[in-house]
Amino acid sequence: MVLSNDYDIIEYKEMIFNISHKVCGNIFIINNGNFNERLKNNLCLCTVCYPIGDNKSIKEKEIINWLKDLYIDLIESDKTILRPKHLDIYLPNHNIAIEFNGLFWHGENKVDKNYHLNKSLMCQDKGIHLMHIWEDEWIFKQDIVKSIIKNKLNVIENKIFARNCVLKEVTDSKLVRKFLDDNHIQGYSQSSIKLGLYYNSELVSLMTFGYRHTNSKKEFELIRFCNILNTNVIGASSKLLDGK
Repeated sequence: MVLSNDYDIIEYKEMIFNISHKVCGNIFIINNGNFNERLKNNLCLCTVCYPIGDNKSIKEKEIINWLKDLYIDLIESDKTILRPKHLDIYLPNHNIAIEFNGLFWHGENKVDKNYHLNKSLMCQDKGIHLMHIWEDEWIFKQDIVKSIIKNKLNVIENKIFARNCVLKEVTDSKLVRKFLDDNHIQGYSQSSIKLGLYYNSELVSLMTFGYRHTNSKKEFELIRFCNILNTNVIGASSKLLDGK
């Protein structure tokens, strides 16, 4: 395990580290056990930014801090709306809540298989849209997650009208794969028809279709749909579905 350049170890004495965190500018102390545990799990070492013993995960706090940087009003751990359950992050001005699903505590052996669906339906009954963010998505596809959230919050600055785009079938398989891997949370999936919207000769929106077998039936369905990151292509879905 290698220590990031974000830190300078000032002193190590009697199993206690004295460390400077270059990102926040603070100097903090951390014992050997907590140091090794955080380092092993690729977590922030700084006990000023992320105090030891705090119930919220470091990754969940990262989302909260990012939302605050966007000047989004939020409530952490709301326990009033879904009693006895709680909402990890509630954005009252947008009627949106965010559930951060850690891979360990939200695994199949920890929660009922219908837990996430039931919580979404409970929120729906309250007029709240619940967004589920999985820990691995935040770690490995953070740019896509942020783009999705910003779209939901209507704080995307780059907006394009679909009527100003050119509709074309996308035949370049490498372009399709890269576009989906870069812009769709689930990445690439095989499909037979790929329709794209081009703005100034750049692919900005993509919708793919194909056949899948469900319940022994062969059905034609929409496979993937996404816009390029941090861009709201207004009217894209209608234009792509109409095919004109």
